[in-house]
Amino acid sequence: NYRQVMITYLHYKNNGDMVDDLNFIKGGKYYGYGVGNYDAAWPQIEAEWYFKKSGAAKKDSPEGDFEIQSIKANDFLNFPNIKNVPANAIVNFRISSANTATGQIEVHKDSPDGTLLGTCEIQNTGSWTSYRTIPCQLSNIAGTVNLYFVFKGVGNELFRLNWFNFKSSPSALVEYQQQENDFQLISDPTKPSIKITFPQQVHANISIFNSIGRLVYVYTASIDQLIIPKQAIGNNGIYFVQINGVTKRFILL
Repeated sequence: NYRQVMITYLHYKNNGDMVDDLNFIKGGKYYGYGVGNYDAAWPQIEAEWYFKKSGAAKKDSPEGDFEIQSIKANDFLNFPNIKNVPANAIVNFRISSANTATGQIEVHKDSPDGTLLGTCEIQNTGSWTSYRTIPCQLSNIAGTVNLYFVFKGVGNELFRLNWFNFKSSPSALVEYQQQENDFQLISDPTKPSIKITFPQQVHANISIFNSIGRLVYVYTASIDQLIIPKQAIGNNGIYFVQINGVTKRFILL
């Protein structure tokens, strides 16, 4: 005879009921990892799976399961041992906010005041039950990382965090095969606009992000070319344009 010991996360619902997290017990999809270990390849990492925290509170989420609420300035969450993080990754945060002031999530390495890998601006999403997935560009080497999410801003509650995940940086996507919705982008420093052209007319969903992952421009239309004034995008710097699943990097001068 033998006795098996398993450790998982225990959550308290708002009504006081205790709930075991079935993802980390035998038969769960993350049983082989154990508490305090994560993989950037997971579809999402729940905010309530933090290893340690300062401030904030775990509460029921309108999207199901749990989330982190009551976040105030300088609170933090720690997620050590995140494996397979790609170089210069994009981390996507699932956020809701009714705070009229803009907040930030600072992503630090190894400690709350460790190396700053990236900063994500968090704006009002409309209500505490309206969620957006907000991307943030990191400057990191590939591998296993120990991350601290440090929250900044003003107000009694800055925002709420449900989950996050990782994607490869668009800057790593250099070569593209010609396809129906591929495009060419021309950013001429002598011209006041950038020009996007397609091999044929397509229904284009266009999003432009700045170097820290903030969405700065959105446009949707059936077009074969588009002229965008540079002043509509922002200051000089590195940007990423994503159109119908194809992403390219460009420099605005």
